[in-house]
Amino acid sequence: MDRRSWIRPVLMALALGLLLAPAGASAGPLVGVEQVKDMEIALFIWPAEKGIVLPPLHSHPHGEWEPPGPPTHHLEVTAFDTIRRMNIPYLTVTATIQNRLSSRAFTVDLLPMIGNTFHYGDNVTLVKGYRYSILLDIRPPELMRSREYKDVWTTPARVVFEYEYR
Repeated sequence: MDRRSWIRPVLMALALGLLLAPAGASAGPLVGVEQVKDMEIALFIWPAEKGIVLPPLHSHPHGEWEPPGPPTHHLEVTAFDTIRRMNIPYLTVTATIQNRLSSRAFTVDLLPMIGNTFHYGDNVTLVKGYRYSILLDIRPPELMRSREYKDVWTTPARVVFEYEYR
């Protein structure tokens, strides 16, 4: 038997692993991943210049307590169906970002985006040197369903991540 006979099975396993991995798993700087029933929710935070949003969605502050100035970060959320092995479309995703020191918070609607994978995102402004709590509120899609899919993607989810802007 050829000594290199192990190469093909290993390469096939690697390729299969890449195909079956959640698409958001390599999307950017990962803040965290939470499992809620059959949904894997991941939050990534990029520097704003890497998370370009076209057309520009960040034309004004998202709320009274969002710091003034140009966007500093791009929030990116993926919701992955672990049973059907796909990112979930048509969700309503909002992020409430709270400064842990001042307790001031603002809310951002994270709109559907395409990029390296389907996700939800927008640009925000944060202040360097602070720690933030990011609450993601994910509501199921409002769409018609056939009988066999009546219970698919019907569970709302809320998860909280911590992020420190250094």
